[in-house]
Amino acid sequence: MAFCIRILVLGALAAALACEAGPGGIPVIDSGGNGEGRILIGLSSDGSEVGALIPEMAAFRVRMYEKPPASLDGKAYFTSDCVMYNTFFQLSNLPVGSRWVIALDGFSTADVDGTPENEGCVAGTEVAFGIRGEVTIAKVVVDGDTPYHYIQVNRRGALTSFPLPDAHLNPPQGGISCTTATADICRTELHPAATCDSPTSGICRVESMFPLNERTRRAFHAAIMADDHVAMLGGYNAATATQMQVKAPTAETFASSSSLFGETRLALQDEHGFAAATAYDESRVVLFGGASTVALEKAGGLLLPDFLPQTCTGPDKCTMTLSSFVNVVTPVAGSFVPSTLPYSGAGGVAAAVLAPDGSRRILVRPGFVQKPPARVELGTAAWLCALDDADAVTCDAVAGTDVARGLSTGVCLADEGGVCRDYMILGGGASGAKGDAFAEIYSAADGTIRKVGGGTGLPAALAGAIAVRLAGTVFTFGGVTDGEAPAAPLRLDVDASTNRVSASAMGNLGADTAETLRLFHQATPLADGSSVLLTGGIGKDRKPLDTAILLTAANGTLTVKAKGLKLATPRVSHAATLVTTGLMKGAILVTGGLSQMDTTVRFAAGAEIFVP
Repeated sequence: MAFCIRILVLGALAAALACEAGPGGIPVIDSGGNGEGRILIGLSSDGSEVGALIPEMAAFRVRMYEKPPASLDGKAYFTSDCVMYNTFFQLSNLPVGSRWVIALDGFSTADVDGTPENEGCVAGTEVAFGIRGEVTIAKVVVDGDTPYHYIQVNRRGALTSFPLPDAHLNPPQGGISCTTATADICRTELHPAATCDSPTSGICRVESMFPLNERTRRAFHAAIMADDHVAMLGGYNAATATQMQVKAPTAETFASSSSLFGETRLALQDEHGFAAATAYDESRVVLFGGASTVALEKAGGLLLPDFLPQTCTGPDKCTMTLSSFVNVVTPVAGSFVPSTLPYSGAGGVAAAVLAPDGSRRILVRPGFVQKPPARVELGTAAWLCALDDADAVTCDAVAGTDVARGLSTGVCLADEGGVCRDYMILGGGASGAKGDAFAEIYSAADGTIRKVGGGTGLPAALAGAIAVRLAGTVFTFGGVTDGEAPAAPLRLDVDASTNRVSASAMGNLGADTAETLRLFHQATPLADGSSVLLTGGIGKDRKPLDTAILLTAANGTLTVKAKGLKLATPRVSHAATLVTTGLMKGAILVTGGLSQMDTTVRFAAGAEIFVP
């Protein structure tokens, strides 16, 4: 119990309907009900004192729901008055039960003068927000035995870390010594979740605060919304001096309506990193191909994955052995269905699109394909894939593609009923992916692909960029050109009537352009449809970045909305996923990535979240 109480006192807030001091000075909040349950609540941020991380927070208001509501606008079981900052607190007179949800809004300004009818948090001054679900309210018989729960407090307009073990639980040196044979000592003398890291250093460690944080460290993975959850699937989660590997594969989820992480062990057929992935509908995610290992090569002072065409010394000697399987995954249900692809491939793009008959399909354009007996090449083909009633997948080739595209990107130009009708794939770095073939557009009108390009301002080539549509205009962020020069943001103007695409550099960003020069980064549109958050990646100085920048689009141009945003750790080849449903709707969840890539490869610890 001492460890949990210590976590609680790291940082907390108090709220009240009727607030009085309980044992040890802990505020007691009477819900106004007549239940026999009570609970101790600790509200903190990333393991640091909330007052230090969000010093402008002056007061907050808390709401409780007996079960997850469809939205926070639903009727709450009770809503507290606006009260001043305090430490942790106790809720009392609650009905006994589970699945309670607590929502918190923090404010920088409050009118709290001791007269209840005049108290209130001032609208428009919100500085923090947090959700905690799966809260169990128990009947307490013995004082001092009150159950407790932790709530993540997230700073608005910034990135907030989920909690990580401190130096006591994950010591840099010293600690409790152990071996494989004596690993039980870790659970009995340190923490029930502790394990022995033998043979690395022979020390007991708690690597994750799961379910308050993700358990598996990974990179080049998929992270996609499914049934009010962000599902983290596949990815590399182990590394040697010469390669990254997939070991002990797991599927993890982040629940939007509880802010908790979950884990399901799915033995996917060929669970790989660097797969092409997309959501098929609200419940299912589809992973195409991938590679179980990828070689690491030293380039420019960094250990980089060897995603290059190559002739191998034998059928099993390529730096990537590519998968010929597609997995249809229902993450929340913990189920999947594998099917065989007509190719072996990895990378590229995949998107749910409409077929000419109006049915739903998946367009996939693999970035790399394996040619027997021993050749890895850039992909030149595209496929339109259908799911049957049993989630088996069949794919047919789509006419119109012959350009080699490796690290390409894709963006929906127009949708219908929430499914893409016209989808553009562009770049990829190959010498042929320029001029009149800089991009290609799939159209549901005839189910074919046509090449587009040839306009003004196009780079010679573009690899590793991310294309997004903001306020009706397509922009690209990051990537490299033919000469490996970092690519500045581009506005793409598509003229479908002439099959031409032109590009314009966003020169108005001035000195802030340097903050956008990234590779193996993420560019995630916000729910407002006009803003995008750029996170992590390799910067112009060829170092992993721990920075983020928020841009907004209007009238075909970009402006900086917020800069100087910081990640808790550098992240390269991570995921940054917009939460589109549930109580955390509108937030961006950042998971995985590589934090070190010089003399060794290290995976980033823990997840972070951006709350607008």
